[in-house]
Amino acid sequence: MRSENARLPVVEIRAVCDCAGVDIPALKRYASKVMVEAGHKKCELSVLLAGDAFVRELNRRYRSVDRTTNVLAFSQQDSSQTLPIPMLLGDVVISVEKAGRDSAAAGNSLSDELKKLIVHGVLHLSGHDHRTRAQARRMRQLEQTIMEQMG
Repeated sequence: MRSENARLPVVEIRAVCDCAGVDIPALKRYASKVMVEAGHKKCELSVLLAGDAFVRELNRRYRSVDRTTNVLAFSQQDSSQTLPIPMLLGDVVISVEKAGRDSAAAGNSLSDELKKLIVHGVLHLSGHDHRTRAQARRMRQLEQTIMEQMG
């Protein structure tokens, strides 16, 4: 039996769209390592791979932005309560269709784009944002650092 200190993050990935060619077990292992790098070793993360229409509806409903986006992050932390360990850090929802278009435009693989979006989503759940130029610059630096550490 492993000690509590040796515990790795729990990551669940669910697909509700066509994810042909996506190596979900590899993506799950990557997300677990990202959680460790981001300092969330004892947390849980839920990742949902979805299509444009689903993500657009979530974006419209929860952010009042009526367009699809590549990634949404929904924190499950409430600073007013003490949460048990392990705690659910939050949910990351990724539009696989948008990620596919973005990866093709950038000349990257879909796998690399999904990995980047997982890092981006985890950083949002860690309290980072990109509303200002300074915040965006800092978040890009953190993304780059984590992705370089991940190899």
